[in-house]
Amino acid sequence: MLLLALLTGVGTFFNYFAIVNQTYPLPLAIFIQLLLFVFTLISLLSYKGKRSRPSYDGGWYTIWTIPFALIILSFLGNLAALIIFLLNQFGYLSGF
Repeated sequence: MLLLALLTGVGTFFNYFAIVNQTYPLPLAIFIQLLLFVFTLISLLSYKGKRSRPSYDGGWYTIWTIPFALIILSFLGNLAALIIFLLNQFGYLSGF
């Protein structure tokens, strides 16, 4: 699942790069981004590994493991790109 999340993160980067350079139209970019977001969501929900561990200093809090944190980072990046594309499509943002 970590590999799927990393691939969707890289795909989001290339999708954003392609839309900024106007390689293809915005509705197609939104569709691609929606697919990438769904794959990342599947990766997040089906992750079976350890999600947190005790803190390094022996404190009362727990921290996320590195694989789970990378999946969360990919999820947030995909969500941010999808929101930016949708805001641009509906006219609230004029960047592309």
